[in-house]
Amino acid sequence: MKKLQNKFILLISVLFIGFASSCDSNNPEGIPSYIQIDTAYFNVHYPDIQGSSSSYITDVWVYIDNQIQGVYELPVTFPVLKSGSPNVYLRAGIRVDGMVDWRAYYPHYERFTVESINLVRGEIARIEPTFTYASPDHMTFAWMEDFENFSSSFVTSNLSDTSLMVITGSNVFEGNFSGMIVLDNNKRYFEIQTQENFKIPEKTNGVYLEFDFKVETDSTMMFGAKFYYESNIVQYLAVNIRHKKGWRKMYINLDEAMGMHYNATSFELFFSGGTLDTITKMNRNEYFIDNIKFIY
Repeated sequence: MKKLQNKFILLISVLFIGFASSCDSNNPEGIPSYIQIDTAYFNVHYPDIQGSSSSYITDVWVYIDNQIQGVYELPVTFPVLKSGSPNVYLRAGIRVDGMVDWRAYYPHYERFTVESINLVRGEIARIEPTFTYASPDHMTFAWMEDFENFSSSFVTSNLSDTSLMVITGSNVFEGNFSGMIVLDNNKRYFEIQTQENFKIPEKTNGVYLEFDFKVETDSTMMFGAKFYYESNIVQYLAVNIRHKKGWRKMYINLDEAMGMHYNATSFELFFSGGTLDTITKMNRNEYFIDNIKFIY
């Protein structure tokens, strides 16, 4: 589908070139240059404080001379009505909450500035961006869990009849360990939550939870937050995480949750899945998780 979309863009551009040339063969300004971006890479500069380099960059937001050129799903080749060496930079685009129709650039990835580019009309310039996290002065890693100490900073709630296991072997995403929860007819529901209670961030513009997951079942895993007030607890369900083939990366936005509960005294993050129904037969369900980062 993406290849067809790119071919369509090129076809329109070729038709545009022919039209422009036929109107005025002495006017090269009507002939576009092209930029090709096949994939976007991501690296961490400080693994000890930034964790894994796993990412899922689906789009690029392209800016030329400080003006938005467009938002493109990768891979892409697109026309630009400029030539020479303009100022070009890119933002890494993600699917917020895993939703195809909610796309944004990830505020915690530094923009990628193209150091040198030469746009020639009728020719293709290729860019291979590598994104990194923004400066530590502009973001906070409030909590990370990668299970690499063969331990977990989750606790099991009173509702849960099973707990998270730290595993090794073929089901590990990367490194030596990942987290795993198994449900079956005897263990029907899990709810794991952070040991640590967090304070509401002073800024609520770009509060995200990143993690890698694999759900080997047709049921869903849920993620949310529990907000603590002086007299009660309010549970906020952020997203239902459905089965995807293999390991996937997700970026969950928590700005709305933090804004709604700005006056809570503290909150915890949780994952849950399964059912409290004790009658219906339950087949074996497996949930895997790794590289969890709470960032704002």
